[in-house]
Amino acid sequence: PASGPMILVGSLFSAATSAPTAATPTTALPTLATPTSAGAKQAGWGFTVALADQIGEALEPGVSGDKADALSGAILHGMSSFITRIVPSPPGPPPNPPSPPPSPPPPPPPSPPSPPPSPPSPPPSCVGLESVSQVALGTCASLSLAPADASSKLLGDDAADALVSSLEESTIGELFLDGNTVGDRGAASLAGLVERSRLSRLSLVDNSVTDAGAYRLADAARWSETLHALDLDGNPIGADGAVYLAEALAYNRALRVLSLRRTGLESASASSSASSSAASASSAAASSASSLRVAEAFGRCLAANEALEVLSLGSLSTAAAEALVGALRSNSVLTTLDLGGGTLSDRALSDLALRRFAPLGGGVWRRPP
Repeated sequence: PASGPMILVGSLFSAATSAPTAATPTTALPTLATPTSAGAKQAGWGFTVALADQIGEALEPGVSGDKADALSGAILHGMSSFITRIVPSPPGPPPNPPSPPPSPPPPPPPSPPSPPPSPPSPPPSCVGLESVSQVALGTCASLSLAPADASSKLLGDDAADALVSSLEESTIGELFLDGNTVGDRGAASLAGLVERSRLSRLSLVDNSVTDAGAYRLADAARWSETLHALDLDGNPIGADGAVYLAEALAYNRALRVLSLRRTGLESASASSSASSSAASASSAAASSASSLRVAEAFGRCLAANEALEVLSLGSLSTAAAEALVGALRSNSVLTTLDLGGGTLSDRALSDLALRRFAPLGGGVWRRPP
């Protein structure tokens, strides 16, 4: 059976030889396999060349040169188209990869932080009854109720009791009741306030507190962790109350300032030296002994205490001052010592100089911390 190219050759041959010619012998064309395999451009062109040779041999006796050339060109063109159809062109290049997705837009810049809220206003310092009437007592950072003059003293024990009741829930830090008439009962109420609040300073200058009130205040100060200053100047506190205070403060770790000037602790000999009566001499001796007892008690306090920085005892006898100054050998915390106008012995002066205390006047000695 004739394959595709042979059919094509037969049609072309019939067209080329349709003109009447002399009878020519007929030569059968060979049957060739059509290239169908995957590789077969080379086989197809070999087929075409072989076929052209056979056609040339077959046509040579009866086909003129022009017709033979035209026939060969047609055969080659037809075979070329046939081979192109059965042998696919090589695949083209792969398609370009898809473009990457666009980058997401950058995030918006963060908003600036809000400004911090304004700090709360500090609590006010309240001075006098007029200012107290304008604010709640519990909002005061400090409260001073000193009278304007000696004729207008306002606070006695009853008023002190009422004041303490109104301050129970407050956060007050400093309380100044100087120049009033607060006695031992009022001092006991104030001692309770020290124990139950965060009071850091209590001043009762020139009131009426005696040894009994000093005992109660000493007990409150003994364990307080917030009371830093206690001022009892100008109260009739005797040696017993002062000694009790010294013993209570020996191991206190909070109190920084204690003042007991003008409390009757000063040596009577300093103020009564002009008197020569037996009674005055006896009183001076008793005062000197009391002064020495107080000085020795505070000497023991200073040897153990690691918090007290300022101690004011007023004028002491020469022996009492010497005993107190000697205790400074075991203390490195105290920076200010007020000994009033008493006379100091050479030994006391030497000890003060050795501990780097310098006089500031008025019996006050200070050393750098």
